[in-house]
Amino acid sequence: MPVIAVRDTVIFPFNRIPIYVGRQKSQEALKNALMGDKQIFFITQRNPKTEDPELTDLYKTGCVGTVLQSVQESGGGYKILIEGISRAKIKTFSHLGSFATAEITPAELKFNFGVKMEAAFSSLVSEFQRYAEAAGKIPREVIKDILAINDPLKIIYLVIGYLPGRVADKQKFLEEDDASALMMHLIKILAREKEFITVKKDIHEKVHQEIQKNQRQYFLSEEMKTIEKELNKDGPNKECSDYLKKINSAKMPKEVTKTAKEEIERMTKMMPFSPEATVVRTYIDWLLAMPWNKKTEDNMDIKKVEKILEEEHWGLTKSKERTLEYLAVCKLNKKIKGPILCFVGPPGTGKTSFARS
Repeated sequence: MPVIAVRDTVIFPFNRIPIYVGRQKSQEALKNALMGDKQIFFITQRNPKTEDPELTDLYKTGCVGTVLQSVQESGGGYKILIEGISRAKIKTFSHLGSFATAEITPAELKFNFGVKMEAAFSSLVSEFQRYAEAAGKIPREVIKDILAINDPLKIIYLVIGYLPGRVADKQKFLEEDDASALMMHLIKILAREKEFITVKKDIHEKVHQEIQKNQRQYFLSEEMKTIEKELNKDGPNKECSDYLKKINSAKMPKEVTKTAKEEIERMTKMMPFSPEATVVRTYIDWLLAMPWNKKTEDNMDIKKVEKILEEEHWGLTKSKERTLEYLAVCKLNKKIKGPILCFVGPPGTGKTSFARS
C-alpha cells in the first residue's frame, strides 16, 4: 500500500482532514493511489524536520485513509481531503520506485463488552457533550450527529479528533489497543479540558468587568470635569489662580511654596464645596497668613517691660516674674537658644493680651 508520512498531525479513523502533499515521494504515492482504490497508509513521522523519513523515523501505528478530494496547486503540490478508515501497524517498509510502500496489519481496538464498558461509554459521551458546550467551537449540528452514533469505536475516534493536544499525545491514543483504557483516559482529559475552559472564561469575565469598570470611571470623571468647567467657568479655576498669585507674592521659603502649590494642584481636581477642598483652603489661608518676612525689633529694656506689664495687667505675679527672668537671660546671653514661653490657662484669663504687651 502507498505510504505518505505526515508531519505535525495524526490521522484517526472516521475523521476527515485536509492535508497538503508537497514532497515528491508523497506526490508519487498519491498519484499511484488515485489510479487505484484511492487508499493510502498515513503515518506520522517522529521529527517533522526530516525530509526523507525511513522506517526508524516513523511511528509504528498509522491509519489507512481514503482520498475524497484532490486539487493540484500551481506550485506543484496537492491539497487533498482524506477520511480515516482503520487503524493499522507497519509490518514491512520499502521503496517501490519513486515512492514508499508498506505491508500493514490491521490493528482493531479490543472491546470487552459488559457493564463496565457500557458505563465508560456513557461517561465518555456525557463528558464530550459538556466539553463541547463549554468550548463553544464545535457546531451544534456536529455535536448532535456525533451523539446520535451508537458505534463505540466511531465515537471514540471522533471525540479524539476534536480534542486539542500535542502530536505525541495523540499518537499514544492511536497506539492504544484497549478500548476501555482509551475511554477512561479520554474521560479524564475531557473533564480537565472542560474545567480549564470554565476557569479561563471566569478569568476573562473578571478581567472584562474590571476593564469596563475602569472605563466607566474614566468616562464619568471626564464628564464631571466637563460639567464643572461649564458650571464654574469663573469658580474654582479663578480661585486657584488667585491663590497662586498670593503664594508667589508672599515670599515664602522654597519648601513651603512648593507644598502650597502642590495643594493648589490637588484642589483643582476636587469638587468646589467638598470637605477636602475646604481643608485645603484653610491650610493655604493659614500659610499665607504667616508673617514669613516680617520682623520686629526686640525690646530688651527690663524696667520698661515691667512697667508695661504692671500698667496693663493686674495680678499674674508669677507670669510677670517668669517673663522678666526670661528676658533678662536673653539680654545677658544673646546667643542663647532658650525655651519658648507658653501661656496656659482657661479662656479669658489674659494669655493673648499678656503676650501682646
